[in-house]
Amino acid sequence: MRTVAVPKAVLVAIVVLSLALTGCQGIGGFFGWLRGGASSTSVDDYLAEVRSSATPTVSPQATKREGVLTVGLKEAQTSPFVIEEGGEVEGLDVSIACALADQLGLSVEFTKVADTRTALATVCDMVMGVTPSEANGFAVIGNYSQLATGLFQHGSDAPPATAEQVRGSNVAVQDGSSALIALQQTGADVKAIPCSSLTEAFGKLAGGEASFVACSLPTGMYMCGKLGGASLAGTIDAPVPIGLAIPAEENELHNALVAAYGSIESNGLLSEARRIWLGSNSSIDASAQIQGIAAPPAPQPEAPAPEAPVPEQVNEPPTEIVAGSNAVTLSGGSD
Repeated sequence: MRTVAVPKAVLVAIVVLSLALTGCQGIGGFFGWLRGGASSTSVDDYLAEVRSSATPTVSPQATKREGVLTVGLKEAQTSPFVIEEGGEVEGLDVSIACALADQLGLSVEFTKVADTRTALATVCDMVMGVTPSEANGFAVIGNYSQLATGLFQHGSDAPPATAEQVRGSNVAVQDGSSALIALQQTGADVKAIPCSSLTEAFGKLAGGEASFVACSLPTGMYMCGKLGGASLAGTIDAPVPIGLAIPAEENELHNALVAAYGSIESNGLLSEARRIWLGSNSSIDASAQIQGIAAPPAPQPEAPAPEAPVPEQVNEPPTEIVAGSNAVTLSGGSD
């Protein structure tokens, strides 16, 4: 595990949102600092002052470290959940964790983790980016994003695609990615155009060389917002919700985090974080899955009609029929 820092711009954005929507510290003071005090007071100093003056809503012993919410970021997470550059991180996971920490009146510290259960048992108070199916000795709350293989099309306001539109189309996809595997497993009659990066894939979409881009649903939504001119056409598989892992037992921190998550859902902080990183503040549900995307199975050849039985010869004993080496067994199923 290793600790990572958060860019000042991300922290400032979360503090502004928190102040504006919850009134926890008084937004007038923040903008007063921007207008007059920024030359003599750093962003770090201001944030330290804001958080040091906050009153924690949990007892000192509720968290692994007094006054600090230690948040695990999964090593495997990629943009827009965690974007790392120069030892600093930002992204949807970071924004949500900061908002939760502000709700609890705590400072926040991030650390990369490889195993959720171990991290919660040792150093972390919660871990971001966990699916309900991963729950093993811990609880998963929330549904702040969804995982699936998405298909993205040209046009910001294009309607959802149909299976007929997808079949036979050119689909740009990053070479060696899980999206390429998912695309191949659908059985859809598409031509995959391998690309070295998603930027190249979306470039082929914009240039008309591809009708769709296949990639991770949240990453594609992030790319649509970043580049513009594209939108979600639908998903290949059913979207799976992701939330945050917390200790299973209903102790003080468990209950406080459940309440804090409910607060950022109701006061708009969660939807604003989604809008910033995913380009949309609404969840993607099962209705986004493109039905019948796989090509219909090829018709199977009819089994030959059984031969007429050979009449038994008079005055001769019956002959036992044994399958020889040229016997054929027909088995059903598609190729």
